[in-house]
Amino acid sequence: NVPSQYAPQLTALTAEGYNVNKASSYSFNYFPLNLNSNAPTSPGNQPIRYVFRQTYFRDALQHLVDQNGWIHAFLFNTAVPTCGPIPLAPPSSLVNTSSISFSPCAFSSSTASQLLSSHGWKVVPGGTTTCQTPSLCGTGISKGEGISFNVDYQSAVVAVQDEMNDLASQAKKLGITINLTTHPFSTVI
Repeated sequence: NVPSQYAPQLTALTAEGYNVNKASSYSFNYFPLNLNSNAPTSPGNQPIRYVFRQTYFRDALQHLVDQNGWIHAFLFNTAVPTCGPIPLAPPSSLVNTSSISFSPCAFSSSTASQLLSSHGWKVVPGGTTTCQTPSLCGTGISKGEGISFNVDYQSAVVAVQDEMNDLASQAKKLGITINLTTHPFSTVI
């Protein structure tokens, strides 16, 4: 199995007479989040779990995941975007791909920003987004509370590191702070 960062070199190997056998993996990837964390937000110092319990926030966070961009830039087109746990490749008679909507997973920072704004948050690009209307922000979220949380991801995988850095960067554009840490897969999972 060739790590994705070496994919650009496969044409050189083919030119030297090697055969490249592309095997599909009927699977999907994800990164785990602790949605029930007691870690405090900043500002506000309330448990981040109250923010994660809001469906609109989880939807907004999904809109910050640039699957197509990551696949092109970090995985060298060795993956296929998904929207849920049903892999779309390789083709299967068990999956009707035309019935699967990508709308909930489409990369759109403007949609993410709109979701937050319409639920009582003052979005401050590059700054700190804070709740202005607690009744819209959701149960357990106080006025002035910010959105900051930790993401611990698998170490030693170049593409995953690049993806997580991009996610943190996209979030910061909306005033959300994601603090990144790495550990071996067994620790993260």
